[in-house]
Amino acid sequence: MAGANNSPHMLSGIRVLDITQYLAGPTVTRFMAEMGANIVKVEQAPMGDPARLLPAVREGRSAYFVQQNRGKRSLCVDFAKSESLDLIRELAKKADVVVENYGPGVMEKRGLDYASLSRLNPRLIMASISAFGRKGPLSHKVGYDFIAQAFSGLMHMTGDPNGPPMFVGLGIGDQSAGVHAFSAIGYALFYRERSGVGQYIDIAMVDTLYHMHEANIQVWSTTNGEFVPKRMGSQHELVSPCGSFKGPQGYIVVLVLDRQWPAMARAMGQPELIEDPRFATMRDRAKNRFELAALVEKMDAGAALGRSGLEDSRRASRRRGAGDDRGRYRKPSALQGAQHDPQGPRPHPGRGDDSRLPAQVLGLSRRTRSTGAAARRTRRRDSARATRNERIGSSKAQ
Repeated sequence: MAGANNSPHMLSGIRVLDITQYLAGPTVTRFMAEMGANIVKVEQAPMGDPARLLPAVREGRSAYFVQQNRGKRSLCVDFAKSESLDLIRELAKKADVVVENYGPGVMEKRGLDYASLSRLNPRLIMASISAFGRKGPLSHKVGYDFIAQAFSGLMHMTGDPNGPPMFVGLGIGDQSAGVHAFSAIGYALFYRERSGVGQYIDIAMVDTLYHMHEANIQVWSTTNGEFVPKRMGSQHELVSPCGSFKGPQGYIVVLVLDRQWPAMARAMGQPELIEDPRFATMRDRAKNRFELAALVEKMDAGAALGRSGLEDSRRASRRRGAGDDRGRYRKPSALQGAQHDPQGPRPHPGRGDDSRLPAQVLGLSRRTRSTGAAARRTRRRDSARATRNERIGSSKAQ
């Protein structure tokens, strides 16, 4: 939906050619669709985006695929045919943005890389997403989310300290790369408004995860290697109490820094801990974090909330049930013009009217757009029209 004053969507009029599959690339264009951009998704025949087959599937539609591709229009072409590649180039000529996340060399082999497309459209902005970037010593390798988690050190920092490295149970590498590309495209569009020049954006999943090390790298460097980052399990090694703790009705999460420690001790009903030498400073609390964790887990969470002046979540839940929505999560709409309910995705690739999409979007000639199924439909239509004309001419002659 548009803003309250019915202003255009933020990306209204921006044409995006989406040559992506799976998750990282589609994440970029999903965000752009929500901002009002006109997205044309190009899928590879015959099956289309492989994400269409990922679970869970209901009535022939993958929820995974729908989540990342709603609000887009779909076109399915055979990359092995020259006329299909010509069609994609025609789309790129009038596109503002191209996004792709295919394997190394796929775009170059087909003449769909930035160097080729920018010659056709100098204002074009193109973003490529890959595991290791398009340049560098590992650029020739294919990688997925978990591989990026491993290379970036994220898995090294996740899990029990006495157990193996563990992956984060979310597509954090794919979607983080997608968010980085999305933001970079916004700045590239802004720069183009000033300069009239497009540009190429190269996003590596490993880079987007590596920069998330908020302390591990610089603390190791600052201490000359004295501090070696490692997995911490459920308790933070440098800050305490900080982590997950078993409560009476499930797990709770606590993060307390120096300023909050006196209030935390009072909320626990143990103000004497404030002066306890085991917990006097943050370093002391971190050193004795397991003793402190045992004390935290013994506290009455409900009474602690009351003593701290915070509200018992159970009372808040009852109030929300009675019509008070304080504290309820709302989907953010920080950017005016953000579109939160775009049209759902098209059905299976090439079905319905998808194959007529290029003509609808760009006004291409019949000859240019008549590829694959569209060409067959055109021939059948022309044949039927010729037959009717022959019959009409014959009846007039009689």
